[in-house]
Amino acid sequence: MLTYKRFIEELREFLKQAEDVMGPIGPQSPEVLPTWQRGLVALVERIEAEGYRINCTAASRPFHVKGLPFHAVTAGKHRQQMMDDLGAVILELRVLITTYDKLGEPRKQAEVNATRTPLVLPEEVTIRWVINHVPVRGWFAAGAVLVAAFGGGIGFGRSKLYEVLMHLAGLQP
Repeated sequence: MLTYKRFIEELREFLKQAEDVMGPIGPQSPEVLPTWQRGLVALVERIEAEGYRINCTAASRPFHVKGLPFHAVTAGKHRQQMMDDLGAVILELRVLITTYDKLGEPRKQAEVNATRTPLVLPEEVTIRWVINHVPVRGWFAAGAVLVAAFGGGIGFGRSKLYEVLMHLAGLQP
């Protein structure tokens, strides 16, 4: 069984290895990245199997461009793509470690799901209930729809199509 504390300790090692590969002037030994990536992905999968949700995109990052193998990444955009991928994963690892250092061990996903309670609708939805429960974003969206409908009505009332339809209906515009 992998504890979260042990996970963070191992994550610190992966971070150090990644920073060593990145080097002060760019990737120093990219040939170690496939093994490093597989090890990191396996570690993340192990802690997720314990019920934790980990935000790490190492598994989906190719660390190369257009199918070039790791050792062929030498210059230009290929080197830059590898540095960007590695830099992004390094940032993710730092965030995970810093969050643990500041806040401690997170709750397992099952614990998070257990604390969520669904919104219970009242027997009657009143204007007061809507005012108290609709977020500000919702009110702005409703206002935007009203303004757009009003503007559309004004524009349609000035259009040739409106004049033609009114003439066909036998009404004077």
